[in-house]
Amino acid sequence: MAKQVRGTARVSDLVVADLKKIGGHPESALAAVERWKNLGAGEVAAALRVAWPGIRKPADRQQLMKAMFHGRHPAALDTLDLGMSDRDPQVKSWAAEFVAAAAFRDFRRDPRGYATWRAGVAGKPLADVVHASAAAFVERLRKTPSNERREASRGLFEAVRTGLLGPLAEAGLVALLEDWVTDGPAEAAENALRVLHRFPREAHEIEQRLSAWLGSRDDVVVRAVLKHLPEYAVTEAFLRANVLPIVRARPAARAAALRALGRKGAKWSVEHLTPWVADSDEDVFLAAAEALAEIGDAKAIPAMVEAMKADPSPSRTYNLGNFGLGPLTGVEYDAAHDGKWWEDWAAGAKKKRDKKKAASHAAKAKRRR
Repeated sequence: MAKQVRGTARVSDLVVADLKKIGGHPESALAAVERWKNLGAGEVAAALRVAWPGIRKPADRQQLMKAMFHGRHPAALDTLDLGMSDRDPQVKSWAAEFVAAAAFRDFRRDPRGYATWRAGVAGKPLADVVHASAAAFVERLRKTPSNERREASRGLFEAVRTGLLGPLAEAGLVALLEDWVTDGPAEAAENALRVLHRFPREAHEIEQRLSAWLGSRDDVVVRAVLKHLPEYAVTEAFLRANVLPIVRARPAARAAALRALGRKGAKWSVEHLTPWVADSDEDVFLAAAEALAEIGDAKAIPAMVEAMKADPSPSRTYNLGNFGLGPLTGVEYDAAHDGKWWEDWAAGAKKKRDKKKAASHAAKAKRRR
């Protein structure tokens, strides 16, 4: 273990020397923070308080806060405190994001709350602060009455985005949010689903839980899960077993199920989606078109063209043309592009492909001679 450097003057000189190297070089900030771990935390904090006004560029102050926080330096919270009272609004905002990752609370509009929190964590190791804050955050959610979950759930995404997943999982957030998915209300369930996929778990465990929710008799729950299903890494076998039956047998969740099948490159689902572009329900044929566009397989084009020819209504022409055929072909939507226009376009595109293919074969044959 490296020997700790002691003496306020000596530490101050080392810190100031390192700060001169940081300008515009993030890797220098990280290296400096590693060196500072061999210095006394209180002395580093004191040196930074003196030197902070001299770090002229806001971006350099931001890099220093980032390096201190992610480097888990013992003086990280002291450094963030400097940022929270910085003269530059952007630096304050950056500092507030890092503080939120440690406190699981947004203090940007609550300076008094920040002052109270800061006083309570002064002198404590960052890891201990994070774990205690995560536990307090989860406990606040656990005590939230059902009729207040909608509002409480709106801060989940930000908390999980900026916070550390390990302490939250250890505090029981995953189990709590899984209960919210089934117990609602709907907005709370959706917000829970938005963040649950971020917690690392075994694939079979995730699929087992999702399968149970998709088998619920509550259409609100099923639609919420389907809406956020693309955020979860599930297998083709899972989608076949759990989503296709909903497409066939649950009209209230059909459109959501069709959209859930729309995964880039999932060509196997094209044959299950194309029949629905001719459905009479606008949300259903729009969902099918959007899913096909996301998959990106040109084999879906003929079915949409035929649907537009069979029903030349403005609604079908617009939805299939703008959200299905347009993204698939790169052709910008035009109200004049009806089924006949798309049929002619498809024929022309095929001729070009055939001509290019024939030219390629001819070139290969010539090279072989």
